[in-house]
Amino acid sequence: MISHAANPTQISYTREVTKRVAAKCLAAFLLLASADSFALYLNRYQANVNARFYTGADRAFIGDGLDWSGVNNGPSWATMISPTYFLSAGHLHPGAGTQLNFYSGNDLSAAPETHLVDNFGFQTSLNGKSSDVWLGRLTTPVSSSIAKYPILELPSESDYIGQSLFVYGHGARYGAGNLVGLNKISVVDTLYFNTRESEFFFDGKSGPSTSALIGGDSGGPSFVEYAGKLALVGIHYWTCGTYVGACQGDSFVPFYSDQIAAAMGSERFTSVGAVPEPATWVLALTSLAMVGRISLQRRQNA
Repeated sequence: MISHAANPTQISYTREVTKRVAAKCLAAFLLLASADSFALYLNRYQANVNARFYTGADRAFIGDGLDWSGVNNGPSWATMISPTYFLSAGHLHPGAGTQLNFYSGNDLSAAPETHLVDNFGFQTSLNGKSSDVWLGRLTTPVSSSIAKYPILELPSESDYIGQSLFVYGHGARYGAGNLVGLNKISVVDTLYFNTRESEFFFDGKSGPSTSALIGGDSGGPSFVEYAGKLALVGIHYWTCGTYVGACQGDSFVPFYSDQIAAAMGSERFTSVGAVPEPATWVLALTSLAMVGRISLQRRQNA
């Protein structure tokens, strides 16, 4: 489990704090928007690069090689963390009886795996008040072909700063759903309506696929790539816009892992921790090689 103590260095920059405070005044831009109104905003959007379900011969999707099947095909989002439980946003989640469609691949022409949302619902809390991480449940479990994402739990909150994100959003602005953009975690704090947050900023000058949230993205996931697979770290919460420097807020899922686990009862999610530093991998591989050489020499001597 991570340490939940705030690191003062994470929020010491006046410019960032000013941006986040301003964002709180505009956060309803995400909170109150219709789920079909807007979409993930991408700097220099390219359908063949950013659209999960793009089928052209020039496909160059930034998420190819990763398993996106555990994210339903909108418009209200559900990200699977176990065979029957999923995470979404408290203020914009699929209600009981909603049909969710999951695709085991990246082909919308294939028949989806469909499931209904159960009447179970659990909303996390902080300081005795509701937070925006919402745990939902399906009436039937998804099959083994649908991903169940682990939660990324690093030793401390400061370890998340600078982690690269895959940001999953609605995409209707561009005439296509299920888009994936890029960003990185800049801040972890608790500034808005008792929800622990991981925030990132939109820099329109930083290159193609840099992403910002827009209304309707609430409940969508942000992932970190861990050991070649996706690990969940954020659920989209609010935005203050798409101008350069605009801040974007995810609910910081690792902070709520204990509450989520308790609410799930006997069914469990998995968690993953820090990947060894490159030097550690080199040392480990060198040690294995040395052991192999010694074993081979002993067999030859025998």
